[in-house]
Amino acid sequence: MMARMEKNVIYIYHRDRDYIRAAAGRLALLIRGAEIRIASEEDAARLGKGEVVILENYRSMNSVAREITETVGVGTLSGLAGECGIIGFTSAVGGAGTSSAALMYGQILASLYDQRTLYLSLDFMASKSSLKKGPGRELLYDLLFGEDAEAVSQAFAEDPQGLYRAAADSLRNPFSLLTGAELSRLLEKLGGSFSRIVLDVPLDHTDSLQILDLCDSVVVCCGWDPGRRAPSIELFEYLRAGRPDVFSFDPLLDEDMPSDMYGQFGAEVRKLAQDIEG
Repeated sequence: MMARMEKNVIYIYHRDRDYIRAAAGRLALLIRGAEIRIASEEDAARLGKGEVVILENYRSMNSVAREITETVGVGTLSGLAGECGIIGFTSAVGGAGTSSAALMYGQILASLYDQRTLYLSLDFMASKSSLKKGPGRELLYDLLFGEDAEAVSQAFAEDPQGLYRAAADSLRNPFSLLTGAELSRLLEKLGGSFSRIVLDVPLDHTDSLQILDLCDSVVVCCGWDPGRRAPSIELFEYLRAGRPDVFSFDPLLDEDMPSDMYGQFGAEVRKLAQDIEG
């Protein structure tokens, strides 16, 4: 992503017009001293990559704002730039402890770091992520398209560690239905209600790589079984080649891992949080 722009003007382009309109609004809040303009497809072709910030994928607006101010050299970051961090957890194989690590990471942020944190799973099964019963699909629609501030409190509830988790009303997790573009819009809206969002991203989700691009940090869980680690190591190296904020997580087997924040697994997740959060 490169740009050569007139002073204090940022032209941005993405093929998804709904997404780029939402992105423009968010970037206008995140970057001080610059005007955000949306380039049409014709403008992007006419001006070229040297004059337009072309977003190839769906991305976290925090990371885009940082890249524009640091690399492009237009505008400065506002105080909102660090408002909500998005951390994505994934793995190339099942049984690597991905959901357990993501859940515990969120609970550690909520209970030990005093961060208002949301855990959001994109897994098909609602039972893996839901905390309470509720009209999940209706609430998801309200979150995406409504203006009701109560939708967040209705859609999510706190677990005993203070981590916010979703409501569901059926076998299927309604959030697993979201495309990358829809999830991007949802995350931008939720960013005003939470300081951290932990995403549990199955690699077999249709838009998994686009969704991981939305995250400020990515954790690839490699698990504790030496015979099953190779695919996740390959995934880690692939993601790491394109960005610096990717971490591999290689925990030891701990029978208490789903619940004990202070056991072996919990200690390793706390160390991971220190590496990411600083």
